[in-house]
Amino acid sequence: MKGGSLDPAAEKLKVDFFNNRASQVNPTLSQIFTEKLKDKYLRETRLKLNVDDPDVYLSGYISSYTVAPVGVGSNYCSSREIYE
Repeated sequence: MKGGSLDPAAEKLKVDFFNNRASQVNPTLSQIFTEKLKDKYLRETRLKLNVDDPDVYLSGYISSYTVAPVGVGSNYCSSREIYE
């Protein structure tokens, strides 16, 4: 993780489901965001998932986002998009 620090004694992580409260509703965005956030913490820190007694607890919601094309396919249409 960049730009932050964890208590050296922290070992357990809980990540709540991040609901999409944005005016645009992508039905899969909440699930994808929540899972990718968990994956990032598990991959880049020493923390392990533990929902019963966490040392680190992440919660929140998606309040807004934009979709931007990041690749162009052979038919000049967006081949990949990024959520910001």
